[in-house]
Amino acid sequence: MRITHNDAISLESVVRNVFSCDRAGMGGYIDADHFESAPFDAALIALAPLWQKGDLHEIEDFLFKWEHILRIHSESHPTRFPAPCFPVRFVGLFPENRIF
Repeated sequence: MRITHNDAISLESVVRNVFSCDRAGMGGYIDADHFESAPFDAALIALAPLWQKGDLHEIEDFLFKWEHILRIHSESHPTRFPAPCFPVRFVGLFPENRIF
């Protein structure tokens, strides 16, 4: 699935904030150019630190749900990201319940 570069920049910003890193962090994976063609990688990377800290089942449910939505959506709309894209609320996963 491909997304617009503007959406990919937004994803990059979210992931960079999670890891407090610069563009192309984590061996080049935290990069809008990468997320443009692989947007789900942003969720996998951003949620990785929470895997052991949070509710494992809550994180798995979130990932499986969105992987399914994105896969189904990409089959019917190969160039559009499903709305609403942003903001996403990670309730309970971050202490301050940030909205990204």
